[in-house]
Amino acid sequence: MNAGQPVHSLYVGSPDGGPFSTADRTTLVGEVISCFSGFTINDAQGFTEDRPVATVIVRIATGDTPGVQDLARSIGRKLGQQEVGLELKGIYQSISMD
Repeated sequence: MNAGQPVHSLYVGSPDGGPFSTADRTTLVGEVISCFSGFTINDAQGFTEDRPVATVIVRIATGDTPGVQDLARSIGRKLGQQEVGLELKGIYQSISMD
C-alpha cells in the first residue's frame, strides 16, 4: 500500500492586492512547472492587515520540503513579495525572501 506524500500549500498574494495579472500568473505557474510535475492551483481571497488580497494557493504533494521552500522563495522574488506562506501538516510558516 502506498503511504502517499505530504501536501505542501503555498499562499501567494498578488503583488498589488488586486487580481493577478496574466503576466504574474504566468510567472507563478512557470516557476511551479519548472520544479514539480503535478500540482493544483486555487484562487482565494486572503486578508492582511484587515484588507483583502487576491491570493493563489498552490498545493503540491511531495516529500521534498526544501524544494518547496526554494520554490516559495523563487516565486516571491519574481513577484516582488516580502513573504510567501507555506502550510505543511497543518502548520503555517512565512518564507521570507531574505
